[in-house]
Amino acid sequence: QIYIHVPFCGRLCKFCNCARVLLRRRSEIDTYIDSVNRQMMFLSSAYRGMNADTLCFGGGTPSILNTEQMTAILDGVDEAFPTPQRKILFEINPSSWSASKLAALSARGLYRLSIGVQSLDDKVLNNVSRSQTRKKVYWCLRSARKAKVPYVNVDLMAGLPGQTVNGFMDDLRRLLDEGANIVHVYP
Repeated sequence: QIYIHVPFCGRLCKFCNCARVLLRRRSEIDTYIDSVNRQMMFLSSAYRGMNADTLCFGGGTPSILNTEQMTAILDGVDEAFPTPQRKILFEINPSSWSASKLAALSARGLYRLSIGVQSLDDKVLNNVSRSQTRKKVYWCLRSARKAKVPYVNVDLMAGLPGQTVNGFMDDLRRLLDEGANIVHVYP
């Protein structure tokens, strides 16, 4: 398994303690990708023949990458660690996800999409500096199902400022009704 951390975020969420930086220029991502791909080639000599059948993208916000940047990383991993039928696990922020990104990853083996929902309540989301809408979350879930992504999970947070127990339970019910088959709850 290979894990690629994409530390860039379009805005910094108040609850997050992951290694992340605010993206100031898109060129920062290209420089980072070049570094990741050079590191992959370096590691490939030490781990020659390794079966890297799972590739995980976490962050930060991996969905901040455009399709060309995602393809550049995938090509770099494929060159360094050739593996037939690799499974890709990818974390997204709904506000930076698109049909073209879904199509690009699906063509390369998207196995699990992890959607950082946190809450469906606009006021709660605003309290923690999240920009997505409920409508966009539903679109992400429906489009992943339509694309036949085998596993779609959502991340929910409990105890956010302004969140109620009833609101949290309503969010959970709605997300399960919309087709999430895995729910991670974070305090």
